[in-house]
Amino acid sequence: MHRFVIALVATLAIPSSSLSFWAPAAADDPAPITLTERDVAASNAKAGAAYNALVSMWTKEFRRLGIRFAPPELVRYRGAIRTNCGIMAPSNASYCNNSNSIYFDDVFVAWARTAT
Repeated sequence: MHRFVIALVATLAIPSSSLSFWAPAAADDPAPITLTERDVAASNAKAGAAYNALVSMWTKEFRRLGIRFAPPELVRYRGAIRTNCGIMAPSNASYCNNSNSIYFDDVFVAWARTAT
């Protein structure tokens, strides 16, 4: 049975109020980028809104065609995570067909959003 599922992995506690890591601006000029928990939360909210809009659109389109749409589960993580498709590395986002899930490292997505 197809069903609508949205699952977000519980946010991991962060010991400080910001996350710091190196993200090279250019190959010869690395520059630090600091993300706050607020940056990550804002990015997660934006990803959730985009996900909801896409699920709504595809659900309506599939219904129009007379078939059911099985929305993927949306799972955020930090670091690495074991999935039905193997280990999802840090700084990644990917779809796992085995579990119909979209996994994304929320710090990586927040950084990509901030770096652009």
